[in-house]
Amino acid sequence: MAQLEGLTHSGICAADLTESEEFYVKLLGARFSNRSGFHIDKAARGRSLNTVVVLSNYLLALMVPKEGIPLPPEEQQFGNDPFRHGFAVSQNRFNEIVGRLEEMEVQYEGPVTHPENGPLGQSVYFKDPAGNFLEICWRRDEGAAYNPARPSGRLTEH
Repeated sequence: MAQLEGLTHSGICAADLTESEEFYVKLLGARFSNRSGFHIDKAARGRSLNTVVVLSNYLLALMVPKEGIPLPPEEQQFGNDPFRHGFAVSQNRFNEIVGRLEEMEVQYEGPVTHPENGPLGQSVYFKDPAGNFLEICWRRDEGAAYNPARPSGRLTEH
């Protein structure tokens, strides 16, 4: 059986590539990687326009959808189901990002303190310019090595 070695990248919607790129660079310290899909032959084949930014060792493709993006209400900071993209930072960096959210006048909810017996310390919830729901959190176990998940063969509730 093939064993996955990690999650390398994902793509999320961006209504305005420049605005989204600046948001991730300024707020989270992402680095620009590349742009793709701007050649006529790629566009003719249906490729989307996208910008890739690097967050730590993770690639995040900011992609312009072919159809419009249904934006959630401005005051809504959580996904309905609760879909969101979660990013971990150190506890020290967490406070820096909360300050940067305020400087950038980004509406957010939190910090929310998680139960002490869980791995997460605190989280803040907000949206990027395209309405994607995001979470920034710090982990209580941030210095610990992660253990691989071991399927138990039965359903359990946490």
